[in-house]
Amino acid sequence: MQIIKYKQQLDYLISHDTIIINNGVYVAGYSIQETLDSLTLISLFVDKNYRGKGIGNKLVKSAIKDAKKIGSKSLFLMVKKDNKKAIKMYKKNKFKFDTNDSDTRYIWLKLKIKIKKL
Repeated sequence: MQIIKYKQQLDYLISHDTIIINNGVYVAGYSIQETLDSLTLISLFVDKNYRGKGIGNKLVKSAIKDAKKIGSKSLFLMVKKDNKKAIKMYKKNKFKFDTNDSDTRYIWLKLKIKIKKL
C-alpha cells in the first residue's frame, strides 16, 4: 500500500489530505482543514473491503499526529449518530462529545490536543 500526503491552500483554509492506495485502488483516506487554532476532520473513509483491519484507527492516529505537528489545540469531527463502530473508535482515541446539537443524525466530537512544551 502506498500512502500519499499533500497540502493545499484554499481561499482561507489549508487542507491536509492523506490517501492510501493499493494497486491503484483507493483504500482509505482522510482530509483535515486547518482554521486558526484547530483542525476539523472533514472526511475519513475506508473502503468496505478493507474495514475491520485497523486502517481507520491508524488514520485517526495519523490525523492526531498531523494536528500536533501543526500546533492545533483541538481536532473536531462530525459522525452519524448511528455509526456505533466509528463512535467507539473515536472514543478510544479520547474524543469527547462536543455539543448537544438538535440535529438528530449527526454528533460533533472534539479532541483536545496536548502540545508538549520544550
